[in-house]
Amino acid sequence: MNQNKKIVIIGGASPYIPQLIHKMIEHKLQENISEIWLVDEEDSHDHLLSVHDFVNKLLKYHKVDIKLYASTETLEALKDANYVISYIGSTVNHFDINDEKLLCENEKYASDLYGMKSIFKAIKIVPKLYEIIDQMNEVCDQAWFINLSQPMGIISEAIFRYAEIEKYIGISNVPDDINHCFAK
Repeated sequence: MNQNKKIVIIGGASPYIPQLIHKMIEHKLQENISEIWLVDEEDSHDHLLSVHDFVNKLLKYHKVDIKLYASTETLEALKDANYVISYIGSTVNHFDINDEKLLCENEKYASDLYGMKSIFKAIKIVPKLYEIIDQMNEVCDQAWFINLSQPMGIISEAIFRYAEIEKYIGISNVPDDINHCFAK
């Protein structure tokens, strides 16, 4: 099996990234990975470096030999990637807080997964994902795009309908949450 898989995680400053990497190690998915790139916007650079340092310690603790990079240059990171994982929008910013204030003032339910807030969130995330897909088509057109950004339904529908990508998977935690709810 090819040991040289490259994974790029967009939204690499997310506090959920160490958990994602830990799950990869737990399920022995790291055996086929040679490098992981954590990518985020310039204004998240400090958070990106913190996540990078933490993930590096996690990899060393588990004695996993994967090269780990942190970058704010998406195109550079995407070059020759096998998998691109999107974790965009998983951290709260001032736009999210403004959206919640507006919704609360108008007595509307605010949730990232459904309702009006999810629409606001999708409106901000979908154009960024289209830009990433365009960059992928330029430098890693055979890569799988795995989207973990929420709200999954709206985002996946927008990508399936209008984006030029064949290898796309949208993964949501809602089915797992529902299973746990019914199991209780």
